[in-house]
Amino acid sequence: MKFIPTEEDFYYKIDDILKREHFKICKEEVGDFFKNQTVMITGAGGSIGSELAKEIIKHGPKKIILVDRSESSLFVIEQKLTKLNHNVELIPSTVNVCDEFLFTNIYIQHKPQFIFHAAAHKHVSLMEMQPVEAIYNNAIGTEIASRLASEHGVKKFILVSTDKAVNPTSIMGASKRLAEMILMEKGREIGNKCSFSIVRFGNIIGSSGSVLSVFYKQLCSGEPLTVTHPEATRYFMSISEAVGLIMQSALQSEGGEIFIFNMGCAVKIIDLAHEAMKLFKLEPCKDIDVIYTGLKEGEKIKEEAMDKMEQIENSKHHKILILRSGKTPINTSSIIKDFFSEFSNLSQSNFRIKLWLASKIPEYVQNHNNALSNTNASAASTPT
Repeated sequence: MKFIPTEEDFYYKIDDILKREHFKICKEEVGDFFKNQTVMITGAGGSIGSELAKEIIKHGPKKIILVDRSESSLFVIEQKLTKLNHNVELIPSTVNVCDEFLFTNIYIQHKPQFIFHAAAHKHVSLMEMQPVEAIYNNAIGTEIASRLASEHGVKKFILVSTDKAVNPTSIMGASKRLAEMILMEKGREIGNKCSFSIVRFGNIIGSSGSVLSVFYKQLCSGEPLTVTHPEATRYFMSISEAVGLIMQSALQSEGGEIFIFNMGCAVKIIDLAHEAMKLFKLEPCKDIDVIYTGLKEGEKIKEEAMDKMEQIENSKHHKILILRSGKTPINTSSIIKDFFSEFSNLSQSNFRIKLWLASKIPEYVQNHNNALSNTNASAASTPT
């Protein structure tokens, strides 16, 4: 009979395989930071947003505003938080962050003091086919959320970003890089009392659609594991580490920082595939195959945690680094105005909008090298 570990146990043991010191939040420092405060979490139904809500509720906030445009995801996290019974007022709001009229109403009615902006489209291959949606949700949504934060007395605004925003080769990465740039510009505005900071991290173990969740489903059904490229590497961290990084960064943020977690060495996806097999008591190179699919448009062989122009500073926590951009600031307000003025022409062609985005974000380079990468990675079923 085939051995199938529980999904929770699978992710827990994979987490141990990373072989590095795990990040632990300093609970004493968090202390009363959120006590009697009003906290808003966008993307609250997602992997990061929901775990963040479950952690913050332990620290006695006055209320938590849960924003997500997915009604079903929002219902699930509201039910989970209600069962925790911490006597915290929960405000579930089925709102798209790009709907400025409805979103503004939340700020006016509930007056959030801390905002964690986790709402984002994250799947590289899907966003390559829908660049307008990526820009709207990831960049325009961030512009609206941060502008409203400035206008309505928010104390701290934390953007949840990704290492794919570093020298992006994908629309998803470029849209998140634009979101980072928007936040940096907001932080430079004279008279702005809200502090804007960014938290940037790599792949999250166990998040929906992650490579490990795909591996788990494939192994449960006895399918070969699919790996993009034999040399592909990624940085990994657990959901608990990601949430800890976000909260610890909120404690330290004064504005203008990019916080990153020292994730150790990047991990080869093929090595991770082998370890996943072992957790199912399968022998690599014997019991199951790996299919090398080749990189999809926009995907990199290796991700980067930081840009060479970003300056590194130590933070108060030994596992967290602070990055500060050494690049000349870019006027993101003009980019957004240009996007809307050119929208009727841009939206007719994905290729055209990618060229436009490349003209606005110097570090964004469209990935045209996948044909070579795909040649190197056999598309045939290959025993590991």
